Amino acid sequence: MDVHSLNFPAAEHLPPGDVKAIDLATLPYSELFWASPACPAWTDAKGKKRYFDRSNQYSLLADDELGVVIDDPAESRSRSLIEQIPRYLRAMAARGTPVLGGAMENVIQCRRWVQWGRWIREIEEIGPGYETRVIALNSMHAMPRRCAPAPQSRARCYLL
Repeated sequence: MDVHSLNFPAAEHLPPGDVKAIDLATLPYSELFWASPACPAWTDAKGKKRYFDRSNQYSLLADDELGVVIDDPAESRSRSLIEQIPRYLRAMAARGTPVLGGAMENVIQCRRWVQWGRWIREIEEIGPGYETRVIALNSMHAMPRRCAPAPQSRARCYLL
């Protein structure tokens, strides 16, 4: 948050805490929504196998029978930040001020999440005009007009 505050001094920054505890009725409305949930728990870039692409099929067997490590609760909680996106969008629509457009940016592996289809449907069912598009883009190929291009290859998934 400190770096973001330096780059965007006029932005309102909420104090750190549990995002589930935020009273959405007190959040300001925004016509354009941008979300970048924490991505380390979605990627296997560090060589750690992830199991979010499977449902509860592991819960019937003990870890030693499977030969796998069941998901770390902290990583599971980190991935659950993505669930706050439809929560915010629903809250704004319920206030009579639906968000007009937005994007969620994350690593491409988030698309393998077993709950992806349900999550997309939740967003699309918020109201008329809520349509989604998924775009995969490597950030080094995005040519910005007002800043330097990304200095490294970063494959990203954007839900618009």
